[in-house]
Order: sequence, then structure tokens, then C-alpha cells
Amino acid sequence: MSNRVRESFANVQADYYPEFKASDPYIKLQQRINILEENLSASRRIYNENVTSYNTMISTFPNLLFAGAIGFKSEFLLKMEGAKRADVNWTVS
Repeated sequence: MSNRVRESFANVQADYYPEFKASDPYIKLQQRINILEENLSASRRIYNENVTSYNTMISTFPNLLFAGAIGFKSEFLLKMEGAKRADVNWTVS
């Protein structure tokens, strides 16, 4: 299930129970989820910036002469695919 479907499902469920949607724990949970998503996004951006800088550094002269000999390799950028995002377990205990 995609994040949008999960969010829609959660909102629909909460719409059936307005007292639940307005409850303090529900509001705090929504805020924590938003903060977590923002932190993950920021971390992914920082990681990708560092990987881009590293890849550029090892592929430019004169570093490129030594990087390959020492064993440095280009790294891949971190990308979140829709399917990977859907693998999150939303069980609350």
C-alpha cells in the first residue's frame, strides 16, 4: 500500500470517529510522523550531496589517478522508490 493510500485510509478511519481525530495522541502521532518524514528526507539529501561530492572528487584529475589504484569506487545515490516506501510497517502497539 502506498503512503498516500495509507494516509487516505487513516484519514477516512479518523473521519468515522471525529473524537479520535481530535484527540491529543492522534494529533501528536501525526506531528511525529511528519517530523520523521522531514528528517528522513533531509538525511537523504545530505547523504546524496556527500556522495555526489565524493564521486566528483574521485573522478577529477589528479585524484582519479590514485583513487582507482587505491580502490575507491563511485557510490550510488540513495533513491526511495514507491515500492520501498510501502514496505513500512505501520502497526502501532
